[in-house]
Amino acid sequence: LSLPLCVAPFAGCRALHPDGELAIAKAAAAAGIAYTIPNWASIPIEDIVRVHQDASSSSSSSSFLAPLFVQLYPQKPVAPSGEGIHRTHMEAVLRYLSSFSKSIVAVIVTCDTVNNGNREVTYKNKQWVPALNEQVGGFPEPCALPHDELPSIGEPGHSAQMTWDDIRWMKVQCKKHNLALCLKGIMTKEDTQLAVKAGVDAVIVSNHGGRQLDGTLGTVEVIAECVDAARGSPLEIFVDGGCRRGKDMVKCLALGAKCIMVGRPVLWGLAAAGEEGVAPAPSLYL
Repeated sequence: LSLPLCVAPFAGCRALHPDGELAIAKAAAAAGIAYTIPNWASIPIEDIVRVHQDASSSSSSSSFLAPLFVQLYPQKPVAPSGEGIHRTHMEAVLRYLSSFSKSIVAVIVTCDTVNNGNREVTYKNKQWVPALNEQVGGFPEPCALPHDELPSIGEPGHSAQMTWDDIRWMKVQCKKHNLALCLKGIMTKEDTQLAVKAGVDAVIVSNHGGRQLDGTLGTVEVIAECVDAARGSPLEIFVDGGCRRGKDMVKCLALGAKCIMVGRPVLWGLAAAGEEGVAPAPSLYL
């Protein structure tokens, strides 16, 4: 990476600009930073990968192909199985992602959203849905994965029963398909220690942008304890949330983080001017 920086995943980018995830992928590739394709992307993964590769090859500022990550929300089992996630579906998704091995190097499993937070500003605002419909035609249809080619998941929904046994199983499957496994949403030393035991490659210290659990700690407050919990193991610590300038990134790196994930600055740029708006975002961290 040109900077220890990665664009965080956020759903439905075409709600902000017609080019959506394509604009972010182009800008990230040109800057030489990583990009995390969201589970609920509004553009197919294969199109994002193609545009990202083209932008990397034509970029004069980057002499290498910056990596892509893919965020996944494990789906709930179709029927009672004793497992916390739909393993057949997950295995098929990982197999599909492995076909883009030149670009996609890791999956990021979000584990702090088994139920949506009580987002009062959004859900109690009666104008939210009508305004979204009026301004952009509604929330973009999620189409990252080729659902017609994957096992049926019945009624879509995040698993609310994912266990560490499921995570250990995912690690085995990821290794089989040459993908690293990262867990997003870790905020304690105890969960970091469990991630080490499960063989996870990285944890992302994240409070979901403060949108999931009211009153939770800020990410910078728990970096040190998670770094200490991983000491002596190959597990790496990423941080997601709260970094707006280079000085914020330096603080996180000084506390032991390996990489910083950014979301809102990229979203603001996308909404303002598409790819041209996203392109300056990495310079905030120089």
